[in-house]
Amino acid sequence: MKVLVHMVSIAKKILGLGIIGLLIGTVICYQDWLQAAFLICMGGVLLFILFVGVFMDLVREKISTLILD
Repeated sequence: MKVLVHMVSIAKKILGLGIIGLLIGTVICYQDWLQAAFLICMGGVLLFILFVGVFMDLVREKISTLILD
């Protein structure tokens, strides 16, 4: 499960860089704040997915230690 969390973390970083690039380009070129807000929300969703993955890994690890002990 830790490998999956690390893979999601790497994918989040790559997507996050792309979203930040799009955000900067949108604000500089178009000055469209609605699209910028949408891109910020997409970044928030990426963070949420990462935190859920880390939380699930932590819960699984705690349960396995409780069962084995």
